Amino acid sequence: MSVETTTYVEYELPGAFVAEQERRRVTSRDPRAAAQEAPPQAFAFSFYDVVTATVDVDGEQVTTTSLNRNRSGRYFIDGELFDAAGIEALPGDHHILLANMRGNGWGHVVRCRTGNFQPFNSGDEIVSTGGAA
Repeated sequence: MSVETTTYVEYELPGAFVAEQERRRVTSRDPRAAAQEAPPQAFAFSFYDVVTATVDVDGEQVTTTSLNRNRSGRYFIDGELFDAAGIEALPGDHHILLANMRGNGWGHVVRCRTGNFQPFNSGDEIVSTGGAA
C-alpha cells in the first residue's frame, strides 16, 4: 500500500452570487508565500490536505482519495478588521451588513482587498502581502 498526502491552497475570488474558488498544489503552508502568489482578484485563501492511497483489492491496484482534511482557517489578504462600532463609523449606509453581523452573531468582519466584507471567525487571520492595502 502506498499513501501520499498532498497539500493545496484554495483561493476565494468574488463571484456573481457566491465566492468562486481556485485551488493549487503547494509544498508548504506558508501564508505569506500563498498571499504573494494569489491571483490579483483573490481576497482570501485556506490550506487543506488530501490523502491518496493505493491498495491491493483482489490483485488489482485501486487508488482512493480522501475528502479534504486538516483545513486551516481563512487567511484574508491585506484585509481590514472591523467590529460593529467600526462599521457604524464608516461613511455610507451599512445597515444591512450590521444587521447580518448582529443576526448571525459575527463579532468581527473583514473588509477584503476586493471591497467586499466577510465574517471573521476563530482561526482566521489577516496576512499582508507587504503592499498597500
